[in-house]
Amino acid sequence: MELRQLTYFVAVSEELSFSRAAEKCFISQSAISHQIARLERDLDTTLFERSTRAVTPTEAALRLLPLAQQMLGLKAMIYAAVHAPGSRIRLAANMMSL
Repeated sequence: MELRQLTYFVAVSEELSFSRAAEKCFISQSAISHQIARLERDLDTTLFERSTRAVTPTEAALRLLPLAQQMLGLKAMIYAAVHAPGSRIRLAANMMSL
């Protein structure tokens, strides 16, 4: 299981659409479908019932969603903890006319 798979899982859960979730995550619909299928294989469970008209989370998905959201929140906290507050990049340009 990878954090990006959890990111995609949360997006699909929120959007109830693989296409809209893919747009939200800036990846192709086939890529997000592939990653969700890998996550389902890793967890040995079906997370979404898929039809031509709808994507419906399974009971397993509903149990996983709050934990996945918590993991992604922890990821954000980890990144914030290791970056010094107030650190920034400064760019300067000297414009000369000839």
